[in-house]
Amino acid sequence: MAYLEGAAPVSASGLIREIYEEDRAIRGYVPNYTQLFSLRPEVYRAWKGLIGAVTGNMDLRRYELATIATIAAAAALRCTYCVVAHGAVLASKFFTPDEVVALAHDFHEAGLEPMDVAI
Repeated sequence: MAYLEGAAPVSASGLIREIYEEDRAIRGYVPNYTQLFSLRPEVYRAWKGLIGAVTGNMDLRRYELATIATIAAAAALRCTYCVVAHGAVLASKFFTPDEVVALAHDFHEAGLEPMDVAI
């Protein structure tokens, strides 16, 4: 399996450095996925714009519930990074870890309200 490596935060310059500084200001560090996007910083900007447009009028719980499909797909592809990232938000703010596992396996049977299932 091939692995990609983006620009290291200490050596970043220009637009990539700007993007890293924005993430560092928000999170306190530069996430691995941001470093990967350093290979295509214009795609990262577009992705962030899309997420902002989608979540602009949405609360965090609703957004993270909408990512259940992402979690399930990531689990099927064995992409632990995405599973952990979204699952951690759900488990730390809205559900127990066991409930998050149940959501990822079958959200229809996880005890959600009908509106949450629809999301």
